[in-house]
Amino acid sequence: MKLDLNCVRDILSTINDYAEPMYLPPDEFCKLLPGYNRSEILYCCRRLHEGNFLNVYFVELPDSFPYEVPRISYIGDLTFQGHEFLASIQEPDVWKRILSLFGKGCFASLKVVSELASSLTLEVLKAKINLGS
Repeated sequence: MKLDLNCVRDILSTINDYAEPMYLPPDEFCKLLPGYNRSEILYCCRRLHEGNFLNVYFVELPDSFPYEVPRISYIGDLTFQGHEFLASIQEPDVWKRILSLFGKGCFASLKVVSELASSLTLEVLKAKINLGS
């Protein structure tokens, strides 16, 4: 499955904008993102969790299931790193440039996207306050 960067951004924004601390079961969380299917959302949540951008809670499996992929029991809040990443990709100009480089649905490393977004955000901010490059 490919990492959909728009889905990643929408997940982070949805959690950030949620009225209370996020702690929702997957089916409830997926209802907040009707533009994506359940598999896409949960795949992105797993990758965001692996990248330390999102707290995800898994069903504990007994040791007798060593090859079973743990199911997600709850989607939690953004981590500090997740908030930083979201802040770097919220600027529309930055997001357009990132999408033009990686394309919709194209595999992209969250680490690379995050580093690029930070760099582009700084560039945009400098231009807005006339510091130039």
